[in-house]
Amino acid sequence: MRNGLFRVSVFASTILCAAVTSFGTTVTETFEGGTNAAGWSYGFDALDTTGGNPGWWLHAVGLDTFAPILSTNPNIPSAYTGDLRAKGVTSMALDARVDHTDFNVGGDAFSMTLLLRKTNGTPDDFSDDDYAWFAGAQIPVVGSGWQHYDFPVPAAQTTLPAGWKGGSPDDPENFRPGVTWNDIVTSADIVEFNYLKPGFFAIFQQWNTGADNISVTSIPEPATVSLTGLIGAALIARRRR
Repeated sequence: MRNGLFRVSVFASTILCAAVTSFGTTVTETFEGGTNAAGWSYGFDALDTTGGNPGWWLHAVGLDTFAPILSTNPNIPSAYTGDLRAKGVTSMALDARVDHTDFNVGGDAFSMTLLLRKTNGTPDDFSDDDYAWFAGAQIPVVGSGWQHYDFPVPAAQTTLPAGWKGGSPDDPENFRPGVTWNDIVTSADIVEFNYLKPGFFAIFQQWNTGADNISVTSIPEPATVSLTGLIGAALIARRRR
């Protein structure tokens, strides 16, 4: 009987582990009802109640910049920031639209780029920051409506993942000596979506743009998954008794 219970427990543990591993947790900021838990901002924006994808959205009109940067508030802890490895982060995403620019924008330089920034204790001073970034597809064509962007964030990986680059104010495409992917992914103070790749320059102009459905997906760490499975198996064994 004990052997039978043991086999049932092991089988249940395996099934539960697989189930938890297969289904991650996704946190999405939809801005519905005026929410903005991470303090997302272009620096000059407002929440509109209609026109989003769907409903509410973060809308920047008359934004005067070389290229918009949408970022979290460094003073607000959130699901998007902090120790992304401990949180089991695997990806981030957003929907974006561009309704107006003064000049034509396009080409590889204007790629929607996810950037993880470590401020080294000085969030108001970018000169000592370190970061890692991943360039996705080109930003939305003016007037094309909402476009969706997915970014892989393999936080569990201990070396710089494929497609990712390191950077600092001194060199936007390489980490400074002594800095690694591990430093950034375990201490991401700010998360940004840049409309221009780091290291590129563009002319200042007026932008009408916005974002919606900003998400982060996480999968529990192996230890957490195993514990969940063992608890489930123990409950099954207890019922059999």
